[in-house]
Amino acid sequence: MIAPRPNQSPLVYFTTIPGWLYALDAETGAQVWKARLEDHISTRATGSPVVYQNRLYVGAASFEEGMSAGGTYDCCTFRGSLSAFDALTGKRIWKSEMITAPLATLKTKAGHKLQGPAGGSIWSAPVIDPKRQAIYVTTGNGFSGPPQPLTDAVVALDLDSGKPRWSRQFGQDIFVPGCDRPGNTNFSCPDSNGPDADFGSAPILAHLAGGRDLILGAQKSGAVWALDPDHQGKIVWRYQAAPAAAGEFGALVWGQASDDKNIYVPVSNIQDSRMPGLARDRSSHRQTRLVCATGQTGLPAGSWFAPARRLRRQR
Repeated sequence: MIAPRPNQSPLVYFTTIPGWLYALDAETGAQVWKARLEDHISTRATGSPVVYQNRLYVGAASFEEGMSAGGTYDCCTFRGSLSAFDALTGKRIWKSEMITAPLATLKTKAGHKLQGPAGGSIWSAPVIDPKRQAIYVTTGNGFSGPPQPLTDAVVALDLDSGKPRWSRQFGQDIFVPGCDRPGNTNFSCPDSNGPDADFGSAPILAHLAGGRDLILGAQKSGAVWALDPDHQGKIVWRYQAAPAAAGEFGALVWGQASDDKNIYVPVSNIQDSRMPGLARDRSSHRQTRLVCATGQTGLPAGSWFAPARRLRRQR
């Protein structure tokens, strides 16, 4: 992300996986400032920052639920958040956490404790809505319970203050990797694990022909949702772009796009051998199916899908 500075060279903004936000001089590469998104040891930054009117907006995520697999980590305390920074100085203006309930100890065993609620990562870039002075994010699953209202959701926040205006939740799963595997003894496993049907990709603010706006979100469950930003995120339509999510990697993960008529959805679902056009061996994992939905329930007229070609291995 590049943005201008008054009477100076522009600034380049980027995040790093360990959770740092940097601003560099675009001409010299010199560091102008840096900021830590969260102090938590498991913090991850995977979404691009967004600049609007001299503010920089960026979400924070975490891999904390995976840290519990060894059995010696006291999981979980991370809460996903969206922060606004002064684009010129790096000063944090506000931070809005996706989980605000008090942290409590849920159970203990052999000197270790399970804490919660936790989770609600923001894995992707937020979307600015200047017309409504709002900013939209999609959120991840819970790491530990009890279930919370802003996980697995599309959330609208006030652009100036960061306070949530409305949210639309699509499930309340609490997911810890590996808990469904034979022989697993992870103390942090929930009573019901997953299905890890959160949002990995960014929402889309689509401007349709005729002046209507929709917020589009693609969920790892394989569902695409269209929400009305003028009516508290009311569901307008739902389209199942993949039969279901198979395994821990999900069906719809990254890279949706839209125009004024359609949304284009690449389907990953690399663990599902039922997908059309996919072979049953691991060499098919990079193949995708592209679905075009026009905003109607079910399979709209004129929609199509294109299975990817199987690539030949180089010898």
